[in-house]
Amino acid sequence: QDLEALLGAAATAWPGDRPPTEALAFEPGRLTVSAQGWSQAQIDTFRNQLRSEGWQLDASDGKLTISRANAQGRS
Repeated sequence: QDLEALLGAAATAWPGDRPPTEALAFEPGRLTVSAQGWSQAQIDTFRNQLRSEGWQLDASDGKLTISRANAQGRS
């Protein structure tokens, strides 16, 4: 639920060919960044990098949301 951990995960997995995000939003346990202009291959690579570190990535409506993989299914 820590902003620093989420930012660190995003920075570690961030594709080298993508500029910094133009927008982000944080809520406990979740970091959402803009995915405007991302290709499906970039999203898949980002997701796989995050997954290997114990994170999950949900992509929808031009946004990418990062959360802990074990948080899935919680209400």
